[in-house]
Amino acid sequence: MNQDTLVATARGLFDAFNARDLSRWERSLAPGFIADYPCAPGLGRDAARAYNAPFLDAFPDLRFTVQRTVVQGDTVVLEATAEGTFGGVLQGPAGPIPPNGRRGSIRVVLIAEVRDGRLVREVTVWNQLDLFQQLGIIPGPEQAA
Repeated sequence: MNQDTLVATARGLFDAFNARDLSRWERSLAPGFIADYPCAPGLGRDAARAYNAPFLDAFPDLRFTVQRTVVQGDTVVLEATAEGTFGGVLQGPAGPIPPNGRRGSIRVVLIAEVRDGRLVREVTVWNQLDLFQQLGIIPGPEQAA
């Protein structure tokens, strides 16, 4: 597989969010796909979709911008910025979080393993605490004093 195709497959989640269509990303998932997300390791296809889908509703203008791409063999590492306005209800494990119209911006690292043109494994790392403080969901350091 050429490097451009490898990178395009690895970018699937970011591009699906930008297009507001997670089915684009789902079509690239290999049988047995596994995802590790913040506070949610070892997710299969359906659980990974369930983890990601609420962000589409909560951030109607969510946009991922990739700053750096590193390829080694079948592994692609993407460093990106995610930005959006908290304009819709965020469905979380503890229940719904009402929107407040605040904007947030975080850095995201995505590590993708691609085999035969399909995503086998995906790991995303981002700072939930930082995002939730920016959005006013939890107090930030300046509010805690």
